[in-house]
Amino acid sequence: MSTEETKKTVLRFFDEIVNQQNFSGIREIFAPDVVEHEFKPGLFPPPAKQQRIGDIVSNVTDQIEAFTIADEYSAVRVIGTGKPCAEFFDRPAPEKPLTWTATMIWRVEQGKIKERWMAFDYLSYMLHYGVIPPLKQIESQQPYTPHYALDARPALDQAKQLEPLHRLIDAHRSGDISLLDGVVAPTYKDHGGWIDGLPDGPEGLKEEVRILRRAFPDLELEVTHLFASEKHVTLRMIGTGTHKGEIFGVPATNKQVSWMTIGIYAVENGRITERWIDGSRMELLRQLDAVPAVPFAPITSVGPDLLILGDR
Repeated sequence: MSTEETKKTVLRFFDEIVNQQNFSGIREIFAPDVVEHEFKPGLFPPPAKQQRIGDIVSNVTDQIEAFTIADEYSAVRVIGTGKPCAEFFDRPAPEKPLTWTATMIWRVEQGKIKERWMAFDYLSYMLHYGVIPPLKQIESQQPYTPHYALDARPALDQAKQLEPLHRLIDAHRSGDISLLDGVVAPTYKDHGGWIDGLPDGPEGLKEEVRILRRAFPDLELEVTHLFASEKHVTLRMIGTGTHKGEIFGVPATNKQVSWMTIGIYAVENGRITERWIDGSRMELLRQLDAVPAVPFAPITSVGPDLLILGDR
């Protein structure tokens, strides 16, 4: 399948279905057996208590911040905006528009979406409505980086392009932040969605390693996706660990938990220069009993008769 076909299919999803709310072509975009890979099933409430996101927020628009393609896989980071239009956890709709982020991996085959993995910022809804108090290292309103350049050319040197990410993975697994020396640019910028408020430059990713290793000394990481294009690398990981230290302001609970992150990393001359990332923060905090269950229907399949984020 050509890069152009993948680009056309993914952009059509955002342009037509999400932004224009035009569902006439949904059967042309999704394969009949498309699968949405839900992380941590069982964390959402039973169907009788579920709401559709489309019933809570209107005028939804997704703007793309990063978009990269490598063979049959593509990765997209979007920032969404919408107008709260209904009660949420019995709280009235705020006047101020809501923003959120999502990072996702798509597998497109013969012009149709076959699989999707997504990290979605559910916590922004809870913070915006005042359902939960502000949380440490979590910002509810992310700034939009108002440009993106589609990166669809193959990496000239796969090993060189992936090396900084292998070093980052090894730093997380070992706690040795010196592994990041020389592979993170002095101008490195993080675009939030996981551990927010990190400093720019190499110290940002080093501090992320410190935070996670303090919170989960027995941290283990499983890499599920790692692929490169000419200027970007996409990494999806599942982390597990025992909660022995503070994370997002929640003190140690000694609970065994897991979480997922999807990040798109800009890599230039062997150094990470920028990152767009989202993590399953709501799911992690649910396991720590720190937040209530978000009453959205999870997607286990987004076949032709189902739409994004449980909205029919």
